[in-house]
Amino acid sequence: LFPLGKFRKSGVRALARQFGLPVAEKPDSMEICFIPDGDYATWLEQRGAVPPTGDFVDREGNVLGQHKGIHHYTIGQRRGLNLPAAHRLFVSEIRPADNRVVLSDGSDLMADAVWGTDWNPLAPVEPGQAVTVRLRHSKTETPARFCPQEAGVRLTLETPARAPTPGQLAVCYDGDRVLGSVWITGAQRLPAPEA
Repeated sequence: LFPLGKFRKSGVRALARQFGLPVAEKPDSMEICFIPDGDYATWLEQRGAVPPTGDFVDREGNVLGQHKGIHHYTIGQRRGLNLPAAHRLFVSEIRPADNRVVLSDGSDLMADAVWGTDWNPLAPVEPGQAVTVRLRHSKTETPARFCPQEAGVRLTLETPARAPTPGQLAVCYDGDRVLGSVWITGAQRLPAPEA
């Protein structure tokens, strides 16, 4: 069951226009809907303890600068780092144990496999079955193989995906049928290309 029942988003927008609701033309959002202006970091800070500031580091552990707290960042993020550099920098890893955010040129963000736990099945899936998967907030479905494992699920991607992130959902499809979802716990990163 879906909150809109049999309606499609376009039909709901048409009804909103018909009733003169200003949200009829509001752009779609992938952000947390109850957070004002999408600023979840400030929302968290106003409601309790949050991680302290810490170090931005490169893959070798060299300190590049200071970050505002790990709750401000996500894997693959480029904007909002406020760190001068000779080239673009991306968040490639977040290390809560030592309060560090690892930055790179982004060449290490591609992955060819994703692991997850807490499989939520909505339809039967066979081991090794070809599926498509949506990672993060992407509208793109990536072809993959569904491989159940003792501790969860491995999705072997036919086309490398950019920055699959622990804590986000991977949703599996067969055509337009949702097969289920899994919480991402890790990804197998492809090696960065040789310079």
